[in-house]
Amino acid sequence: IGIDVSVADDYKGSERAYFTPDDMVGSLQLQSSAEALASREEEGINKTILTYTDFRKALSLAIDRADFAAKNTTSSLKGFGLYNTMHYYDVENGAAYRESDEAKKVLCEIYNVDYTQYESLDKAVDAITGYDPDAVKQLITAAYNQAKADGKINDTDIVKLTFGTSAIDEAEERIVKYFDDAWSKAAEGTPLEGRIEVEIKDFGDKWAEDFRAGAYDVCLGGWTGAAWDPGYFLLAYLSPDYMYSSAWDTSTVTMEFTMKGVGENGTDITETMTLIEWYDCLNANEGAKYDWSANALEQSQRLQLIAALEKEVLKVYYTVPLYNRFSASMLSYKVDYVTYEYNTFMGYGGLKYMTYNFDDAAWAAEVAAQNNEIDYKK
Repeated sequence: IGIDVSVADDYKGSERAYFTPDDMVGSLQLQSSAEALASREEEGINKTILTYTDFRKALSLAIDRADFAAKNTTSSLKGFGLYNTMHYYDVENGAAYRESDEAKKVLCEIYNVDYTQYESLDKAVDAITGYDPDAVKQLITAAYNQAKADGKINDTDIVKLTFGTSAIDEAEERIVKYFDDAWSKAAEGTPLEGRIEVEIKDFGDKWAEDFRAGAYDVCLGGWTGAAWDPGYFLLAYLSPDYMYSSAWDTSTVTMEFTMKGVGENGTDITETMTLIEWYDCLNANEGAKYDWSANALEQSQRLQLIAALEKEVLKVYYTVPLYNRFSASMLSYKVDYVTYEYNTFMGYGGLKYMTYNFDDAAWAAEVAAQNNEIDYKK
């Protein structure tokens, strides 16, 4: 049975509790449509400040990921990138993307951690919190001043961000309060002090479609799947058919990049292409200029482009990763799995590898001996 966050304090320390990772990264999604934001403004209410990268970055750096995960999930862990350790770029050799040097450098660069000042890349990544209140104040001030110079905000406007969800419940309200408190605190000492508010609205089953259509400003969402093909998985963040930030036109955003060792005789290839064109090359899609798919290149070579595209998505702050999802569950005293080390390909082994601590008669006797109320809190 699953352990809900509302009872986590009672049960997640139980010897019968176990925690399962998956490939889902929970992310804050910020509205990318300038037209939609402007259309929902009213007298005294500003939303277009979300169009400024500095402001979106400030919202990101105002969140301590570990603290958010601890207070708003049962067992999930802090997350910083589009991928977690359950995404494998080289399945045959068990190589996880997030554990590669290229992927670690992306996180350090996005979160302003100078990895050259640490003993190792691992220690540099361990230093990342996602939380930088000093930088946040500078970013909010810079965004506000630019918006004011552009005539996009007035001195008395309230920045009211609408958080959308499929249903309003205690968990969603707790999350919204967390964001409201974090961003209000972050604005202290800036021109927006006391002028950032977060409200919650119910958008039902169409919450994701409504967000992509520009109906509101902020949501929590992410993707699962393609854990064995991170190059393909990028489609969720680069294609308007899938991405939450559907107004960000990746068919016009360009990136200059050097693919090392992929030309004739191992030469480098430097190109300037749109993000979606780079994606097409990575996946050998129709019309791609190059074939840099897994059929043409070693996985270690493709890794450099996957990392470059991850960085491009992260640095615009439409998608802000917050946590790597873990589920927390309780297993009956009657049974055990053969292992509690979760394997992406085999899970815990399922019924085939489950062991039984009691037969039916012994279990009935054990339950009766405990007055039909077995304590799973210990």
